[in-house]
Amino acid sequence: MDTFFELLDLGSGNVLADFADIDEVLAALRRTAERHGQPAIRNLSLMRIEGDDQFLVAMQDQLADFVEDFTRSTTSSSSVTIGD
Repeated sequence: MDTFFELLDLGSGNVLADFADIDEVLAALRRTAERHGQPAIRNLSLMRIEGDDQFLVAMQDQLADFVEDFTRSTTSSSSVTIGD
């Protein structure tokens, strides 16, 4: 079963992008936050898609916190684990 991640705009409900893995999406969100500030990612939702099933990974403030944790972990050589 293929697994991928979708980033959604909560205001419009539109899918903004698909990503193959969690590190890829968190890196993209980190770059967005660095360029446009944390408010730019606080109206987003990150979903994990497995076949026909969808799972919420994080949204709004929780998503911003995941991005901050990812940023700290990439500078300290630790890894971030998200999911079940």
